This record gives sequence, structure tokens and C-alpha cells, in this order.
Amino acid sequence: MSYPKDIYNNLDAFLKGELQGTELQEFEAALLHNLELSEKVENARFLQKLVFNNRLLNIKDLAKQEEARLVNKKQYINKGIIGGALLTLILVTMGILQYNKNEDRIAKQSNENPGKSRK
Repeated sequence: MSYPKDIYNNLDAFLKGELQGTELQEFEAALLHNLELSEKVENARFLQKLVFNNRLLNIKDLAKQEEARLVNKKQYINKGIIGGALLTLILVTMGILQYNKNEDRIAKQSNENPGKSRK
């Protein structure tokens, strides 16, 4: 059976809800009388759902990947903070030990040379 070219051109517009007025009435009338067109509309709706669901799945996968990336980034930041704190603690400890070593050396020198003043 042959159908007006506009009917098939309007399939996408119909599915998007963009048809209005006479075009919409003609398309709906064609759906009632044209089994092939009805099947094409149903197939197109099914494909839209598949594409939509596939996009949702892709978005969910991307969201999961982004969440995992952020968790890993947070772990690296936490490790960096801990590492920085440990490095600071080590440097402060080394400074204290060096200071105490100098104090001990100065005290030893002043005990050996009681007449000299402390530098």
C-alpha cells in the first residue's frame, strides 16, 4: 500500500509531540487505518525507549566512574595530608634533637671552661 510521503516524514515529529492541527489529525487517522504505519510508530517508540534506557545506563556508569575517581582522589588527598603531617613531625623532632645537641655541647664547653661565657 502506498502512503503519502508526509505521513512518514511526520513520524519523528509525531513521536516528539510536535505535530499540531491538521497534520496531527491526518497522522492519527493514518495510524487507525494503516497497520504498517502503526507498527513503525510502535517500533520507533521501542527504539526511543532503548536509546533512552541505554543513555541512562551510560549516565549511571559515568556517575559510578566519577564517584570512584573522587573517592580515589580523596584517598590520595588524605594520604598526602597524613604524609605531610608525618614529615612535619619528623622535621620538628630533628630540629629539637639538633637544638638539644647544641645545648649539650654548649653546656659541656662551659663546664670545661668555667671562665668563658656562653655564646
